[in-house]
Amino acid sequence: VFGGSTAPFSGAVSDVRIFDPTSGTWTTSTPMPTARGGATAQVIGTKIYVAGGMGGDGSSVATLEIFDPASGTWTAGASLGTRRDNPASAVSAGKLYVFGGRIRNADGSVVENTLSSVEMYDPSSNTWVARAPMPTGRRTMVVGTLNGKFQVIGGERKSDGSAFSANQEYDPATDAWRPLKPMPTPRHGAVVATINGVVYVVGGATDAAAGTAVNVNEAFSFGN
Repeated sequence: VFGGSTAPFSGAVSDVRIFDPTSGTWTTSTPMPTARGGATAQVIGTKIYVAGGMGGDGSSVATLEIFDPASGTWTAGASLGTRRDNPASAVSAGKLYVFGGRIRNADGSVVENTLSSVEMYDPSSNTWVARAPMPTGRRTMVVGTLNGKFQVIGGERKSDGSAFSANQEYDPATDAWRPLKPMPTPRHGAVVATINGVVYVVGGATDAAAGTAVNVNEAFSFGN
Protein backbone atom coordinates (compact mmCIF):
# COMPACT_ATOMS: atom_id res chain seq x y z
CA VAL A 1 0.00 0.00 0.00
CA PHE A 2 1.59 3.22 -1.21
CA GLY A 3 0.98 6.76 0.05
CA GLY A 4 -2.46 8.31 0.32
CA SER A 5 -3.84 11.58 1.69
CA THR A 6 -4.94 12.51 5.19
CA ALA A 7 -7.32 15.26 4.04
CA PRO A 8 -9.12 16.28 0.84
CA PHE A 9 -6.58 17.75 -1.60
CA SER A 10 -3.82 17.88 1.05
CA GLY A 11 -1.86 15.86 3.55
CA ALA A 12 -0.17 13.48 1.08
CA VAL A 13 2.01 10.85 2.75
CA SER A 14 4.89 8.72 1.50
CA ASP A 15 4.30 5.69 3.73
CA VAL A 16 4.66 2.15 2.40
CA ARG A 17 2.91 -0.71 4.18
CA ILE A 18 3.18 -4.41 3.34
CA PHE A 19 0.56 -6.98 4.32
CA ASP A 20 1.45 -10.65 4.64
CA PRO A 21 -1.71 -12.78 4.31
CA THR A 22 0.12 -15.82 5.66
CA SER A 23 0.74 -14.22 9.04
CA GLY A 24 -1.98 -11.58 8.89
CA THR A 25 0.52 -8.87 9.81
CA TRP A 26 1.59 -5.47 8.46
CA THR A 27 5.15 -4.17 8.20
CA THR A 28 6.62 -0.89 6.99
CA SER A 29 9.09 -0.45 4.16
CA THR A 30 11.09 2.34 2.54
CA PRO A 31 8.87 5.41 1.99
CA MET A 32 8.18 6.69 -1.51
CA PRO A 33 10.55 9.48 -2.57
CA THR A 34 7.47 11.56 -3.51
CA ALA A 35 4.57 11.79 -1.07
CA ARG A 36 1.26 11.55 -2.93
CA GLY A 37 -2.31 10.34 -2.83
CA GLY A 38 -4.48 9.18 -5.71
CA ALA A 39 -1.64 7.43 -7.52
CA THR A 40 -1.94 4.16 -9.45
CA ALA A 41 0.34 1.12 -9.17
CA GLN A 42 1.00 -2.08 -11.11
CA VAL A 43 3.45 -4.98 -11.02
CA ILE A 44 5.78 -5.67 -13.94
CA GLY A 45 8.20 -8.53 -13.37
CA THR A 46 9.56 -8.23 -9.84
CA LYS A 47 8.99 -4.49 -9.41
CA ILE A 48 6.06 -2.19 -8.65
CA TYR A 49 5.48 0.95 -10.73
CA VAL A 50 3.70 3.83 -8.96
CA ALA A 51 2.51 6.53 -11.37
CA GLY A 52 0.83 9.92 -11.06
CA GLY A 53 -1.13 11.13 -8.05
CA MET A 54 -1.62 14.32 -6.07
CA GLY A 55 1.18 15.94 -4.10
CA GLY A 56 1.00 17.51 -0.67
CA ASP A 57 0.07 20.90 -2.14
CA GLY A 58 -2.95 19.46 -3.94
CA SER A 59 -1.48 19.56 -7.43
CA SER A 60 -1.43 16.62 -9.82
CA VAL A 61 1.99 15.10 -10.50
CA ALA A 62 3.59 13.26 -13.42
CA THR A 63 5.90 11.23 -11.19
CA LEU A 64 6.82 7.60 -11.85
CA GLU A 65 8.73 5.79 -9.12
CA ILE A 66 9.70 2.12 -9.18
CA PHE A 67 9.85 -0.03 -6.05
CA ASP A 68 11.89 -3.21 -5.70
CA PRO A 69 10.31 -5.26 -2.86
CA ALA A 70 13.33 -7.58 -2.65
CA SER A 71 15.74 -4.77 -1.75
CA GLY A 72 13.26 -2.19 -0.45
CA THR A 73 14.71 0.44 -2.78
CA TRP A 74 13.22 3.04 -5.10
CA THR A 75 14.35 4.33 -8.49
CA ALA A 76 12.95 7.14 -10.61
CA GLY A 77 11.31 6.44 -13.96
CA ALA A 78 10.51 8.83 -16.78
CA SER A 79 7.71 11.26 -15.96
CA LEU A 80 4.28 10.82 -17.53
CA GLY A 81 3.63 13.00 -20.54
CA THR A 82 0.60 14.47 -18.72
CA ARG A 83 0.50 14.98 -14.98
CA ARG A 84 -2.59 13.33 -13.52
CA ASP A 85 -4.17 12.16 -10.27
CA ASN A 86 -6.67 9.35 -9.75
CA PRO A 87 -6.02 7.58 -13.05
CA ALA A 88 -6.58 3.88 -13.68
CA SER A 89 -3.97 1.45 -14.95
CA ALA A 90 -3.27 -2.06 -16.20
CA VAL A 91 -0.38 -4.13 -17.58
CA SER A 92 -0.05 -6.03 -20.84
CA ALA A 93 3.02 -7.67 -22.38
CA GLY A 94 5.31 -6.07 -19.83
CA LYS A 95 4.07 -2.53 -20.45
CA LEU A 96 2.15 -0.18 -18.16
CA TYR A 97 -1.00 1.55 -19.42
CA VAL A 98 -2.36 4.60 -17.55
CA PHE A 99 -5.91 5.80 -18.28
CA GLY A 100 -7.54 9.16 -17.66
CA GLY A 101 -7.50 10.97 -14.34
CA ARG A 102 -7.60 14.67 -13.54
CA ILE A 103 -5.25 17.66 -13.77
CA ARG A 104 -5.50 19.90 -10.68
CA ASN A 105 -3.36 22.87 -9.61
CA ALA A 106 -2.19 23.69 -6.09
CA ASP A 107 -4.50 26.74 -5.96
CA GLY A 108 -7.53 24.47 -6.44
CA SER A 109 -8.13 25.31 -10.07
CA VAL A 110 -8.75 22.35 -12.35
CA VAL A 111 -7.19 22.18 -15.80
CA GLU A 112 -9.10 19.04 -16.78
CA ASN A 113 -11.60 17.17 -14.58
CA THR A 114 -11.99 14.09 -16.78
CA LEU A 115 -8.94 13.26 -18.84
CA SER A 116 -9.46 10.88 -21.75
CA SER A 117 -5.78 10.50 -22.64
CA VAL A 118 -3.95 7.18 -22.35
CA GLU A 119 -0.20 6.66 -21.97
CA MET A 120 1.89 3.49 -22.24
CA TYR A 121 5.19 3.03 -20.40
CA ASP A 122 7.90 0.67 -21.65
CA PRO A 123 10.33 -0.25 -18.86
CA SER A 124 12.95 -1.47 -21.34
CA SER A 125 13.31 2.01 -22.87
CA ASN A 126 12.04 4.08 -19.89
CA THR A 127 9.71 5.96 -22.23
CA TRP A 128 6.03 6.91 -22.41
CA VAL A 129 4.01 7.00 -25.63
CA ALA A 130 0.45 8.20 -26.22
CA ARG A 131 -2.19 5.63 -27.13
CA ALA A 132 -5.78 5.94 -28.36
CA PRO A 133 -7.81 8.09 -25.93
CA MET A 134 -10.76 6.73 -23.98
CA PRO A 135 -14.16 7.37 -25.61
CA THR A 136 -15.34 8.73 -22.23
CA GLY A 137 -12.92 10.83 -20.16
CA ARG A 138 -13.02 9.88 -16.46
CA ARG A 139 -11.12 9.51 -13.20
CA THR A 140 -11.32 7.07 -10.24
CA MET A 141 -12.54 4.26 -12.48
CA VAL A 142 -11.49 0.59 -12.30
CA VAL A 143 -9.99 -1.78 -14.84
CA GLY A 144 -10.80 -5.44 -15.44
CA THR A 145 -8.60 -7.76 -17.49
CA LEU A 146 -10.40 -10.32 -19.63
CA ASN A 147 -9.17 -12.05 -22.79
CA GLY A 148 -5.98 -10.00 -22.92
CA LYS A 149 -7.96 -6.74 -23.02
CA PHE A 150 -8.85 -4.04 -20.48
CA GLN A 151 -12.41 -3.24 -19.38
CA VAL A 152 -12.41 0.35 -18.05
CA ILE A 153 -15.49 0.67 -15.85
CA GLY A 154 -17.26 3.47 -13.95
CA GLY A 155 -15.50 6.62 -12.74
CA GLU A 156 -16.34 10.23 -12.02
CA ARG A 157 -17.81 12.55 -12.79
CA LYS A 158 -20.58 13.90 -15.00
CA SER A 159 -21.55 17.59 -15.07
CA ASP A 160 -24.32 16.91 -12.52
CA GLY A 161 -21.84 15.31 -10.11
CA SER A 162 -22.98 11.75 -10.71
CA ALA A 163 -20.75 8.79 -11.55
CA PHE A 164 -20.35 7.05 -14.90
CA SER A 165 -21.69 3.59 -15.70
CA ALA A 166 -19.54 3.30 -18.84
CA ASN A 167 -17.79 0.01 -19.55
CA GLN A 168 -15.37 0.46 -22.44
CA GLU A 169 -12.83 -2.11 -23.56
CA TYR A 170 -9.32 -1.33 -24.75
CA ASP A 171 -7.33 -3.78 -26.87
CA PRO A 172 -3.59 -3.11 -26.40
CA ALA A 173 -2.76 -5.23 -29.46
CA THR A 174 -4.75 -3.00 -31.83
CA ASP A 175 -4.83 0.26 -29.80
CA ALA A 176 -8.62 0.37 -30.23
CA TRP A 177 -11.71 0.80 -28.05
CA ARG A 178 -15.19 -0.69 -28.12
CA PRO A 179 -18.26 -0.22 -25.89
CA LEU A 180 -19.48 -3.00 -23.60
CA LYS A 181 -22.58 -3.35 -21.44
CA PRO A 182 -22.59 -0.54 -18.84
CA MET A 183 -22.35 -1.24 -15.13
CA PRO A 184 -25.85 -1.47 -13.56
CA THR A 185 -24.93 0.87 -10.69
CA PRO A 186 -22.89 3.91 -11.79
CA ARG A 187 -19.98 4.33 -9.35
CA HIS A 188 -16.57 5.83 -8.81
CA GLY A 189 -13.85 4.98 -6.32
CA ALA A 190 -14.72 1.27 -6.31
CA VAL A 191 -12.27 -1.63 -6.08
CA VAL A 192 -11.93 -4.34 -8.70
CA ALA A 193 -10.66 -7.88 -9.12
CA THR A 194 -10.64 -10.20 -12.13
CA ILE A 195 -11.02 -13.83 -11.02
CA ASN A 196 -11.66 -16.86 -13.23
CA GLY A 197 -13.01 -14.87 -16.16
CA VAL A 198 -15.20 -12.54 -14.10
CA VAL A 199 -14.63 -8.85 -13.26
CA TYR A 200 -15.96 -7.94 -9.80
CA VAL A 201 -16.58 -4.24 -9.04
CA VAL A 202 -17.11 -3.69 -5.32
CA GLY A 203 -18.28 -0.62 -3.39
CA GLY A 204 -17.59 2.98 -4.37
CA ALA A 205 -19.88 6.02 -4.42
CA THR A 206 -22.69 7.04 -6.74
CA ASP A 207 -21.85 10.74 -6.92
CA ALA A 208 -19.50 13.38 -5.54
CA ALA A 209 -21.70 14.29 -2.55
CA ALA A 210 -20.92 12.99 0.92
CA GLY A 211 -22.83 9.96 2.10
CA THR A 212 -23.29 8.27 -1.27
CA ALA A 213 -21.05 5.27 -0.62
CA VAL A 214 -22.60 1.92 -1.55
CA ASN A 215 -21.94 -1.73 -0.67
CA VAL A 216 -22.86 -2.98 -4.16
CA ASN A 217 -20.89 -5.87 -5.68
CA GLU A 218 -21.55 -6.36 -9.41
CA ALA A 219 -19.86 -8.85 -11.71
CA PHE A 220 -19.17 -8.64 -15.45
CA SER A 221 -18.26 -11.52 -17.77
CA PHE A 222 -18.63 -12.54 -21.38
CA GLY A 223 -20.32 -15.82 -20.48
CA ASN A 224 -19.53 -19.15 -22.12
